[in-house]
Amino acid sequence: MKKFLLLGSALLLTACASTEYQPAYMIDEIQVINNSREMIQQVTVSVPSTGATFGCGNIAPFGICSNRMDKRRYEYNPIKIDWVFGNTAGQTEEFVIDVPAYFATGVPLRAMLAFSPEGVLSAYFEQEMPIR
Repeated sequence: MKKFLLLGSALLLTACASTEYQPAYMIDEIQVINNSREMIQQVTVSVPSTGATFGCGNIAPFGICSNRMDKRRYEYNPIKIDWVFGNTAGQTEEFVIDVPAYFATGVPLRAMLAFSPEGVLSAYFEQEMPIR
């Protein structure tokens, strides 16, 4: 009987450990930010699993391209980004933007895709907290 309880407990703990908790965050905007002195061209953000795409075309030096949408649940779908920086085409592999654990679930997220002065892309979320 002890072996059965130990085996059952181990299976239960394994099942719990492999289930990743994903809170119900909402998203309502994607911003692509050019923090460089170069024009960034042909920017395309795509979600291969859904077929959704969003294009910026050209983003001027120190410019921003924004795509606002109706508030919707963030589904943790992998995204892919293509662009041209100077004379060099860039492309990411599919990746998921992680949400910081301290963000509130009731306030929409803004996905930030920021190019550094050297043309290196970083992706993160911002969230504006309501004023009380």
